[in-house]
Amino acid sequence: MIFTASAMIDAVTGVNVRSGSNVADIANLKNSADADSGDCSLFGFPNPQQCDFWCVIANEHFCCMWLSLYGDSLFSTTHDNNNYYKIQNVFFGSVESLSGLGSVSTPSSGNFIFQGAGRRNTNIFWGVDGFHQGCAVTDENGVMINHQAYAYIHPYCMLGAVIGNSADAYRRLHLLPWSIYVSPTSGKGNANQTCVVPMLSAAPLSRGRVYDVMSVQGRVSLTDVIDIGGKSYLWAPLNYGEAVFISLDASDWA
Repeated sequence: MIFTASAMIDAVTGVNVRSGSNVADIANLKNSADADSGDCSLFGFPNPQQCDFWCVIANEHFCCMWLSLYGDSLFSTTHDNNNYYKIQNVFFGSVESLSGLGSVSTPSSGNFIFQGAGRRNTNIFWGVDGFHQGCAVTDENGVMINHQAYAYIHPYCMLGAVIGNSADAYRRLHLLPWSIYVSPTSGKGNANQTCVVPMLSAAPLSRGRVYDVMSVQGRVSLTDVIDIGGKSYLWAPLNYGEAVFISLDASDWA
């Protein structure tokens, strides 16, 4: 289980401890993660074995990490849309706040996001998808959250309609930087934008389409550098057919 906290009193006691959409003491977070209704952020489930393959892209401000038991689940031209049991990913650090909490390189207290990992529901492990995507630390006013809250990543949370039936339908990818929206309920209609994650972007296509495009072009994930709009990126699989583009422009990490 992964959680955030405003402070740690000791190894088992934290202040404003949050994991996924939940806020509780650490022991209760662990318990709720064992229930079907638990929304705590888990890492390593359902395959908590040693992961032989991994990739980390990071600087002193932000970190992206992928883990897998299978090399071709991370480094390949083809990927399975139902890959939630094959890969794990987590993204954390400071970002471009839209509520007065500073930038990536000059963050104020509370400028921190944790996205990725996943949760268990009816013995299925959900990762970064359109429904459950991480842990919110502050709300749209920059105030520390001390109640249940849900964090959504735009544009993934808006995807669903199918545009184009094959990879050949796409001539040019347009990327949108990640934006985090926070809601006090599980309904996205009440969510408010809190920040932009400039080093991570998504192509607003229906699920699996980016996988198709990258496969046709022979682009190996987390390996081949891709030029899109004059900027260099790596691409990487997330869960359930989603993909992320990681900027290699230093200005997006500063």
